[in-house]
Amino acid sequence: MDWRTWVFNRIQSLAGGRVFSTLDGAPDERPFIVIRLAQDVPEIHSSEGGQSTNCLIWVYDEPGSYLGIDTLLKQVRTAIIGPVAQSNGIDAIWLGDSQDLADDEWGVITRNGTYRLVGRMG
Repeated sequence: MDWRTWVFNRIQSLAGGRVFSTLDGAPDERPFIVIRLAQDVPEIHSSEGGQSTNCLIWVYDEPGSYLGIDTLLKQVRTAIIGPVAQSNGIDAIWLGDSQDLADDEWGVITRNGTYRLVGRMG
């Protein structure tokens, strides 16, 4: 399984199912979530092909209040952080959430949560 599929499977029901990996423009319905991944990095201390990547989960909503975004970021954290149940499972380590941001082009407010994903990708 790849990183994006792993994250998507865990958060797909959040934000009314409006979870995306790429967008050409902002969806009309809000809030919505966008998954962004960084490059894969080999784990130095892993002799078994372990890798890691950083994953940013962006949450967007209508301007006015960040409370809905904060709630969704907590739900994302609950959905992807937990015990690794399989020997080839993925561990998600929460690195923190961003400050309050705005996207003037899309006319939305946003914040993101950053996670370090560690596992063996096949």
